[in-house]
Amino acid sequence: MMQNDGRRAGFGMRAICFAMDTLGLSLLLALIDRYILVTSNTREYPMILTILSILYFFLLPVLWKGYTISKYFGSIRIAKVNEEPLTAYHLFMREVIGRFLLGFTTFGISNLISAFMVMFREDKRAIHDFIAGTFVVKVK
Repeated sequence: MMQNDGRRAGFGMRAICFAMDTLGLSLLLALIDRYILVTSNTREYPMILTILSILYFFLLPVLWKGYTISKYFGSIRIAKVNEEPLTAYHLFMREVIGRFLLGFTTFGISNLISAFMVMFREDKRAIHDFIAGTFVVKVK
């Protein structure tokens, strides 16, 4: 097992950043609904939020060297285990396959297991980190 070199971000900061990103996306969706779509039909929310989430958690870290907005302010970012630059392939494997599709097909059980892995594994890697060869590193 890969040792924690002291740079690995733990469960608390990762969970806070994920919650803040999700809250931000939810607020964005509410604003889009209120001022652009002008509809009271909330049946589309889960689908639109899922699409926004995949785009946000996939595209932004690709373009911004492993950061999302909350990861930037939380001083953590996604990095490759072998220190190579992140690519769209790595983020696709991590977010779309490892987090979204695996979470969907296991009814969220893989996400729960991932949380425990980050809490209790010395290397602080979740299932989606193993799939993509990534980890979350403290920047400062």
